[in-house]
Amino acid sequence: MREGSGSHAGWRSVPASLRWCLVPVVLGTAVWAHPLPAQTPGAFREVQELTPEQAVRLGLEASSRVRAAESEAAVARAQRRGARGSLLPAVSAQAGYTRLGGDIPADLEFTLPGFDETFSILPIERDRYHTELGIEQSLFTGGRVRNAVRAAERGASAAERMADQTRADVALEVQRAYWTLHGGLAALDAVGAALAQMDEHVRDMLNRYDEGVVLRSEVLAAQTRRSEVALERVEAENAVRVARLELNRFLGLPAAEEVRPVGTVAQEALSPDLDALVSDAVATRPHLQAMAEEVAALRAQSAVARGGRLPDVALVSRYIYARPNPYVFTEQTVFRGTWEAGVAVRWSFFQGGAHRARESEAEARLRAAEARLEEARELAAVDVIRQYLETQRAAEALEVAAQNVEQASEGLRVTRRQFEEGMVLSSQVLEAERAYREARARLAWARAELGIGRAALRHAQGRVW
Repeated sequence: MREGSGSHAGWRSVPASLRWCLVPVVLGTAVWAHPLPAQTPGAFREVQELTPEQAVRLGLEASSRVRAAESEAAVARAQRRGARGSLLPAVSAQAGYTRLGGDIPADLEFTLPGFDETFSILPIERDRYHTELGIEQSLFTGGRVRNAVRAAERGASAAERMADQTRADVALEVQRAYWTLHGGLAALDAVGAALAQMDEHVRDMLNRYDEGVVLRSEVLAAQTRRSEVALERVEAENAVRVARLELNRFLGLPAAEEVRPVGTVAQEALSPDLDALVSDAVATRPHLQAMAEEVAALRAQSAVARGGRLPDVALVSRYIYARPNPYVFTEQTVFRGTWEAGVAVRWSFFQGGAHRARESEAEARLRAAEARLEEARELAAVDVIRQYLETQRAAEALEVAAQNVEQASEGLRVTRRQFEEGMVLSSQVLEAERAYREARARLAWARAELGIGRAALRHAQGRVW
């Protein structure tokens, strides 16, 4: 008797009429030993299919970072409006009522010597009303107001460019998660197909073993390989769950939401003019534009600090309508209106070195910002070149991986046919199957890497899409 043939011989010894009766019992035992997974809520939920463009749009709408950046830009725009308002005249108005109390005579009276009659010089009004309208317009500030407005405008522009950069950053993160899930699903499909092929091969080996064509060791080798593929499927399923969780987080979807990427990797050729790509990226990347605007804002603030040494000259005007009017003191019980206009000069020509300290601080901040901008431009140029080369490598790798899949598929087909004809061993079929499975997995991740590479290249150029 062959090794391990007792169990198969025992099953064949059962009459055919009883075999069908035992099938339900065997199936029930299998179900009891390996219960079906419990159905989770939403297990039959409709799968949401997304293209890369749709995923990016959802990610931008759901991103709290984008909302925060947009709010910061709105704050900077409000500050710009406030700074522009300092160029216009300042108009103020006030009104008041007061009541005099205490032992105050109603009139200021006196008596001349030799006369019995009392004379009243000035009546005292206890109820006093006062309204005032004032206007002040700066005539000369040493350029401080004008440069403060320029600094606020540059700051608002920098905040808007940083919001654009935040959108580009979020778009890159969404696309990375998108293509990672895309590659994980493709790899899972490859492993699932390989597992189905291994099940078929194991059944074929068991039949051949029953026929006495192959050894027990060959059957065990096939079953071992099948277990290895099943383990790979478990790992691939977990990788898909993790990737879907990450993508759902970026899209603002529930963690258990079924999302399936349906996008295809663009096959357009890269621009051959790498120098033009670098120049465009340095000129249009939002982060660099924001830093350039910050440099301009600091340059304006430095001018504000230098203008602190000069005087302020302003035109002031005021209209007063009151009872009594302080300028018409002889008529205490009558409402009178008066106006005045003039020029006011304020000059803080000595503050113990504070002016010089503010100028030095502003100049130092400006030099530091200029140095950071120069370094950022250099890094941006290197980043574009690196992402360009990485995308080029990913495109070439995808082409080679596609060819490898075709070759491995043909090799598996030929090896299986030779195995059926008895020309090769089962181990060679297993090796051909392994090569085909790995080739499909490499192709899946090559597509994902190309999608991520193109997204990273767009990001290096400062583009959302």
